[in-house]
Amino acid sequence: MLGFAELTRRNPTRVLEWGPDQHGFTHSGTTELQSRVVRFHRLVDSVLSSQTGCGGVSAQVFSDCAYIDVMTSLRALHVAVDFMRASIKLDVPVRVGLGRGTYYSFKYSVENTGTDVVTKALFAGTAVVNAHSAEQCGGKGCRIFVHPSVESDLDTSRSDNPLMSLPHELKGGIKAEVCYLSQEVHVYDMDARANRERTVDQDLLLTRHVKQMMQQSKPMDNAARLQYTETLAAIDRMRQRLSRGTTLEEAAFEEEETNNESDAIGENDV
Repeated sequence: MLGFAELTRRNPTRVLEWGPDQHGFTHSGTTELQSRVVRFHRLVDSVLSSQTGCGGVSAQVFSDCAYIDVMTSLRALHVAVDFMRASIKLDVPVRVGLGRGTYYSFKYSVENTGTDVVTKALFAGTAVVNAHSAEQCGGKGCRIFVHPSVESDLDTSRSDNPLMSLPHELKGGIKAEVCYLSQEVHVYDMDARANRERTVDQDLLLTRHVKQMMQQSKPMDNAARLQYTETLAAIDRMRQRLSRGTTLEEAAFEEEETNNESDAIGENDV
């Protein structure tokens, strides 16, 4: 999860209390720290649940990160893509690294002896090292970086989410990332306020959430801003990779025009 350190600094407690107000009432509520952590782990739990019936899954989950082993490269690709889309839509910025190799889980234990609590999660393997190397390659933003160990597997797959060459090679020899945009661009969704279906461009939906996360993170320094600007730039390259044929601005205009026409037809039918 990106920006967890800064999120913690801004929200040193998980609950805030304020008051009493003019009527003598006190209030309390959870901070964004707990909210984002809960959303992140809800996403991880959803991934793990979906994979139990697809050949099994092993995972090591920590406060702001998770290592997930799903046996095959193609399954890992699908998991990463689904997780990335869902996390952006829930305003949880994440970065993912894909790697191939060995994985061994040695021991997991929790020892609670009164006031002393010791939790151990012992695991290792070249897949762990490679995936971590890809995630830590120096690339910024909500993206899925591909380690050379798994690149050949995914480059020859028939997945709807192809690999893209990076503008320049990053640390550790990382040269590719995953295009995680949906092949189904226009999805109909019910607008509760208008009580009718609306056309939602899935690329625009992701960019709107990225901009929303950027707004929520203000004030921020240039390093934090780069995470979001690089995400938007990567999404634009993904659209080119999938030959969308329009810019994001043109796509937004087309979406608005389509919904305006739908509204006009709906009003005439009343």
